Amino acid sequence: MEEQNTPVEVRTDQFLDVTNMPPANELSINHEDFLKMAEKRFDVINEVKKMTLSCTNKHDWVDFSGKPYLNIGGCQKVARLFGLSWKIIKNEKNIDSETGHYFYKITGEFWISKNEKERIIEIGTRGSIDKFFGTKNKQQKPLSEIDETNILKSAVTNCVSRGVKAILGLGNITWEEINAYMKSDKQMNQSNVASVTYETGSQGGSKISDGQRKLLYVMTSKAKISTSEIKKHLMENYKIESTEDLSRGEMFNNFKKWVWDMLPPEIQTQFK
Repeated sequence: MEEQNTPVEVRTDQFLDVTNMPPANELSINHEDFLKMAEKRFDVINEVKKMTLSCTNKHDWVDFSGKPYLNIGGCQKVARLFGLSWKIIKNEKNIDSETGHYFYKITGEFWISKNEKERIIEIGTRGSIDKFFGTKNKQQKPLSEIDETNILKSAVTNCVSRGVKAILGLGNITWEEINAYMKSDKQMNQSNVASVTYETGSQGGSKISDGQRKLLYVMTSKAKISTSEIKKHLMENYKIESTEDLSRGEMFNNFKKWVWDMLPPEIQTQFK
């Protein structure tokens, strides 16, 4: 497995090509052959899931609020099994000029070793505002107490995990599928794996995820909204002091819309 720890500069526009899919009646391939090809790929995807479950165990999976998540150890096992390779092609650190908080954005390239021409790009992120790294007793840690090396390592891990699952089609696997494909002698199910449950917000529903908080952090930074303005808006409209206490659903969407309205028009399209 090829890994490259030193980031290199690449042209980002080379990954932004748009593929236009023609209507079914304009496909040059015979419809019957097209369906047979799809059926064959469907069978391959099912075999991938079966083999993934055959080489992993309960320590490789986590239950995230009812959804199965293959951790990095499990991803590495699967990558070995299917002969996957990857390299880190970009390492970016973004810093909020007002608060000093930062996040790492890691871009990785992934491919199957015997088919190097077909590659995918995935991104992993982690930041100093993430709950795991940046909070203690529900309070934001001072930057001096946050281990930046751990944040960088976690961003790389996040990128690798996302890339492996994306190239094998494992991103949205369900517990129902796992139960269906699991061999009877494998003692693994939703009840005996590690679990993570999101906290419940004060106004109903679960609190927003770290991913949603990161999205708001990026948006508010680009909109140049000060920390004091954000806190004032949260207090006046939701009776909370931090985006960490926003609930998912309507509360999150309303706050996001408020931020979006203050973004420059040329940036708004990035967050639609």
